[in-house]
Amino acid sequence: MSKPLIVVVRLKPRAGAEEALLEVFRHFSPGVFRERGCEKFALHRGDEAWMVVERWGSREIWEEHLAQPENAELNAALTPLL
Repeated sequence: MSKPLIVVVRLKPRAGAEEALLEVFRHFSPGVFRERGCEKFALHRGDEAWMVVERWGSREIWEEHLAQPENAELNAALTPLL
C-alpha cells in the first residue's frame, strides 16, 4: 500500500512581486487540485517567505504531477517572481 506524500515548498517572492505570485497561484491551483491524487495544495503567506503545502496520494502520483506540462508552465511563471 502506498503512503501519502507531504511536500512543502518554500518561496521567497522578489520585492514587489507578491501580488503577481498570488495571481500565478490562483491561476494554476485549480488545475493542480483536479489532478489525480492531489489532496491538498495550499499557499501560506509569511512576511519574508511563503510556503506551499501539498499532499499527494503517493510519491508516484506526485512524480506524475511533476511530469505534467502544466507543472512546467507553473514553474516558468514563478521563476521570474522569486
